[in-house]
Amino acid sequence: MRAKMKSKLYRVPSSPRIKHQAKNLRKEMTPAEQKLWQHLRNRRLFKLKFRGQHPVGRFILDFYCHEYFLIVEVDGGIHELQTERDQLRTEWLQQQGYKVIRFKNEDAIFNIEGVLTEIARVCGRIDSPHPQPFSQKGEGVQNRNKLFKVH
Repeated sequence: MRAKMKSKLYRVPSSPRIKHQAKNLRKEMTPAEQKLWQHLRNRRLFKLKFRGQHPVGRFILDFYCHEYFLIVEVDGGIHELQTERDQLRTEWLQQQGYKVIRFKNEDAIFNIEGVLTEIARVCGRIDSPHPQPFSQKGEGVQNRNKLFKVH
């Protein structure tokens, strides 16, 4: 059963500067974002429509699925130094009605199947309670909550 939201979110406008910056970021995705984008673009994942580097207010979202108001973020090493900033950003986005899911760069590169499984699960497209096991880093499903941050 689909968990699609029925209500419409208020469109949070972005400044021309943010829109221009988002356009530039689409051309300069990180390797982890590029790998994930190859699986999300053109409705490749369960026909879900994702937008890459999508502006919302003063933020630029890595990936956004409007059908489920789902934001997918791929966090590099810099995010370990700005956890408080990321938390405030996530809280603001949640207050606007969005659901945020975060993955580490390493997950997108070394466990793309697990990442895709979790995105599909959050959208209600599969019933699997867990993503694929993490074999590259030796991390198992028991560490799922550390690796996938769903807010």
